[in-house]
Amino acid sequence: MNSPVKKIDAKGVSVLSKDIDIANARLEFENGCVANVTASRAGMKSERKMRLFQHDAYISVDFGNKKLGIHRKGDGEMFPGISEIDSKEQVFEAGDALLSEIESFLQAINTGSEPVVSGEAGKRALETAMEITRLLSQQQ
Repeated sequence: MNSPVKKIDAKGVSVLSKDIDIANARLEFENGCVANVTASRAGMKSERKMRLFQHDAYISVDFGNKKLGIHRKGDGEMFPGISEIDSKEQVFEAGDALLSEIESFLQAINTGSEPVVSGEAGKRALETAMEITRLLSQQQ
C-alpha cells in the first residue's frame, strides 16, 4: 500500500481443533485503503485471495486462478445517485511470489541494484503479521 498501517482488527475462531482454524484481519492504512485478509484451514477447497478496498476502487486478487480484478467508480451513473462501475479483469503470470522476492534480494546483493521489496517494506510486513498474531493470541 506504500502507506503505514493505521489500525488492525483481528478475529479468529476454532472450528475443527482447539486452536484458531479461521482468522480474519482487517487492516486500515493511513491513506484510507482497507485490506481484509482471511486464513482458514477449515475450508474444503484451497483458495488464496486478497481483497482491497479504497475510496474509489475495489481490487480483488485470486492467487490460485491468477486473476486480478479492478473495479472503479466511473464518471457516469448506473442509476440516479449510483456511480457506474468500470471493471477490468486480467490474468497474471504463474509464479511463486516469495521465490521471486528472494531472487530479487539475492540479485540486489550481487549487483548492488534495488530489490523489488525493500528491507523496510519487509520489516513493516513482519511487524504487521506479528501484531495480527498477538491480537489473535489474546482471544485464546
